[in-house]
Amino acid sequence: MRAVATDKHRLVVCERPAGPTDPARVLLDPDTLEPAGDVEDDFPDYERFLAADPAAVATTAHGPSVLRALEEAADDGPVSVHVGTDGVRFGGDDELHVDPDLLHDALELAGDGQVIIEAAGPFAPLAVRAPGLLTLVMPVRVAPAR
Repeated sequence: MRAVATDKHRLVVCERPAGPTDPARVLLDPDTLEPAGDVEDDFPDYERFLAADPAAVATTAHGPSVLRALEEAADDGPVSVHVGTDGVRFGGDDELHVDPDLLHDALELAGDGQVIIEAAGPFAPLAVRAPGLLTLVMPVRVAPAR
Protein backbone atom coordinates (compact mmCIF):
# COMPACT_ATOMS: atom_id res chain seq x y z
CA MET A 1 0.00 0.00 0.00
CA ARG A 2 1.30 3.46 -0.82
CA ALA A 3 -0.02 6.54 0.99
CA VAL A 4 0.91 9.96 -0.39
CA ALA A 5 0.23 13.29 1.29
CA THR A 6 1.18 16.87 0.49
CA ASP A 7 0.49 20.37 1.74
CA LYS A 8 2.42 22.05 -1.13
CA HIS A 9 5.43 22.66 1.16
CA ARG A 10 6.29 19.01 1.62
CA LEU A 11 5.34 15.65 0.21
CA VAL A 12 5.37 12.36 2.10
CA VAL A 13 5.23 8.91 0.52
CA CYS A 14 4.86 5.93 2.82
CA GLU A 15 4.83 2.35 1.57
CA ARG A 16 3.82 -0.65 3.65
CA PRO A 17 2.93 -4.24 2.72
CA ALA A 18 -0.78 -4.76 2.15
CA GLY A 19 -2.96 -7.77 1.60
CA PRO A 20 -4.14 -8.83 -1.85
CA THR A 21 -6.54 -6.16 -3.08
CA ASP A 22 -7.37 -4.44 -6.32
CA PRO A 23 -5.21 -1.34 -6.75
CA ALA A 24 -7.10 1.90 -6.27
CA ARG A 25 -6.15 5.55 -6.45
CA VAL A 26 -8.27 7.65 -4.13
CA LEU A 27 -7.88 11.30 -3.19
CA LEU A 28 -9.10 11.87 0.37
CA ASP A 29 -10.14 15.08 2.06
CA PRO A 30 -7.64 15.44 4.96
CA ASP A 31 -10.33 16.63 7.38
CA THR A 32 -13.04 14.05 6.70
CA LEU A 33 -11.04 11.23 5.06
CA GLU A 34 -13.84 11.02 2.51
CA PRO A 35 -13.11 10.72 -1.22
CA ALA A 36 -12.58 14.18 -2.71
CA GLY A 37 -11.95 14.89 -6.37
CA ASP A 38 -10.07 13.11 -9.13
CA VAL A 39 -6.54 11.97 -8.31
CA GLU A 40 -5.33 12.62 -11.86
CA ASP A 41 -6.46 16.26 -11.85
CA ASP A 42 -5.74 17.34 -8.28
CA PHE A 43 -2.53 15.62 -7.20
CA PRO A 44 1.08 16.33 -8.15
CA ASP A 45 3.14 13.94 -10.27
CA TYR A 46 5.04 12.58 -7.27
CA GLU A 47 6.18 9.28 -8.81
CA ARG A 48 9.15 10.93 -10.54
CA PHE A 49 10.61 11.61 -7.07
CA LEU A 50 10.47 8.01 -5.83
CA ALA A 51 13.85 7.09 -7.29
CA ALA A 52 16.91 8.98 -6.12
CA ASP A 53 17.94 11.91 -8.34
CA PRO A 54 21.21 10.89 -10.05
CA ALA A 55 22.40 14.52 -9.83
CA ALA A 56 21.79 14.71 -6.08
CA VAL A 57 24.46 14.61 -3.41
CA ALA A 58 23.40 12.04 -0.83
CA THR A 59 24.58 11.05 2.60
CA THR A 60 23.51 8.38 5.05
CA ALA A 61 23.24 9.54 8.65
CA HIS A 62 21.78 8.64 12.01
CA GLY A 63 18.36 10.35 11.95
CA PRO A 64 18.23 11.43 15.62
CA SER A 65 21.73 12.93 15.35
CA VAL A 66 20.71 15.00 12.33
CA LEU A 67 17.57 16.05 14.20
CA ARG A 68 19.63 17.24 17.19
CA ALA A 69 21.97 19.19 14.89
CA LEU A 70 18.97 20.82 13.23
CA GLU A 71 17.49 21.79 16.61
CA GLU A 72 20.80 23.37 17.64
CA ALA A 73 21.08 25.34 14.38
CA ALA A 74 17.43 26.32 13.96
CA ASP A 75 16.58 29.92 14.58
CA ASP A 76 13.58 31.97 13.55
CA GLY A 77 13.22 31.53 9.83
CA PRO A 78 14.75 29.27 7.23
CA VAL A 79 17.89 27.25 7.93
CA SER A 80 20.63 26.62 5.38
CA VAL A 81 21.50 22.99 4.67
CA HIS A 82 24.67 21.53 3.21
CA VAL A 83 24.56 17.88 2.20
CA GLY A 84 27.91 16.31 1.43
CA THR A 85 29.10 12.75 1.17
CA ASP A 86 30.57 13.24 4.64
CA GLY A 87 27.31 14.31 6.29
CA VAL A 88 24.81 17.11 6.79
CA ARG A 89 25.66 20.57 8.10
CA PHE A 90 23.24 23.34 9.08
CA GLY A 91 23.93 27.07 9.07
CA GLY A 92 26.54 28.84 7.03
CA ASP A 93 26.39 30.33 3.56
CA ASP A 94 24.86 27.42 1.69
CA GLU A 95 22.31 28.19 -1.00
CA LEU A 96 19.75 25.53 0.00
CA HIS A 97 17.38 26.77 2.68
CA VAL A 98 14.38 24.98 4.16
CA ASP A 99 11.79 25.62 6.83
CA PRO A 100 13.31 23.99 9.93
CA ASP A 101 9.90 22.93 11.26
CA LEU A 102 9.12 20.98 8.09
CA LEU A 103 12.53 19.30 8.09
CA HIS A 104 12.13 18.55 11.80
CA ASP A 105 8.82 16.78 11.06
CA ALA A 106 10.45 14.78 8.24
CA LEU A 107 13.30 13.62 10.48
CA GLU A 108 10.93 12.70 13.32
CA LEU A 109 8.75 10.74 10.92
CA ALA A 110 11.81 8.80 9.71
CA GLY A 111 12.27 7.35 13.20
CA ASP A 112 15.34 6.30 15.16
CA GLY A 113 17.39 4.63 12.45
CA GLN A 114 19.49 5.65 9.49
CA VAL A 115 18.22 8.18 6.97
CA ILE A 116 19.44 9.12 3.53
CA ILE A 117 19.38 12.85 2.88
CA GLU A 118 19.63 14.05 -0.71
CA ALA A 119 20.11 17.54 -2.12
CA ALA A 120 20.11 18.28 -5.85
CA GLY A 121 20.57 22.05 -5.69
CA PRO A 122 19.18 25.21 -4.11
CA PHE A 123 15.85 25.03 -5.94
CA ALA A 124 15.18 21.29 -5.72
CA PRO A 125 13.37 19.60 -2.84
CA LEU A 126 15.47 18.19 -0.01
CA ALA A 127 14.74 14.45 0.23
CA VAL A 128 14.74 12.49 3.48
CA ARG A 129 14.53 8.74 2.94
CA ALA A 130 14.04 5.92 5.43
CA PRO A 131 12.84 2.35 4.82
CA GLY A 132 9.37 2.61 3.23
CA LEU A 133 9.32 6.40 3.58
CA LEU A 134 10.20 9.41 1.45
CA THR A 135 9.67 13.00 2.55
CA LEU A 136 10.40 15.92 0.24
CA VAL A 137 10.82 19.33 1.84
CA MET A 138 10.48 22.22 -0.58
CA PRO A 139 13.25 24.83 -0.51
CA VAL A 140 12.69 28.38 0.68
CA ARG A 141 14.08 31.41 -1.10
CA VAL A 142 16.08 33.72 1.13
CA ALA A 143 17.00 37.30 0.29
CA PRO A 144 20.77 37.87 0.23
CA ALA A 145 22.25 39.45 3.36
CA ARG A 146 23.08 43.12 3.02
